[in-house]
Amino acid sequence: MCVFRSNRAPILGEGGGLQIIELARLVAEVIGYQARIVLDPSYPDGTPQKLLDASRITALGWQAQTPLPEWLKKTYDWFRRSHGLVSREATPFG
Repeated sequence: MCVFRSNRAPILGEGGGLQIIELARLVAEVIGYQARIVLDPSYPDGTPQKLLDASRITALGWQAQTPLPEWLKKTYDWFRRSHGLVSREATPFG
C-alpha cells in the first residue's frame, strides 16, 4: 500500500480532457434533464475544456476503476438515496 503524503490533494480521474459541453450533457443524461443545452457565444471567455493531470496519483500506481459516466450515475444515485429521494422518477427534470 502506498501512502500519499502531501499538503496538496491528488487529482483522481482518468487523466484525460473533457469539454464543458460534454460534461454538461453527461450530467443532464444522468439526472434525466431533457431540455436542450444551449451555449451562449456572447460569453466566449470561459474555459471550453478542462484538462486533467493525474500524473501524481498514477505515479503511485493508482488508476481509475470507474469510467466518468458510471461514476456520475453512482454519485447521483448515492446523493438521492442519502437525501431520501430514492425514486429517479421524482427528479424535477424527469
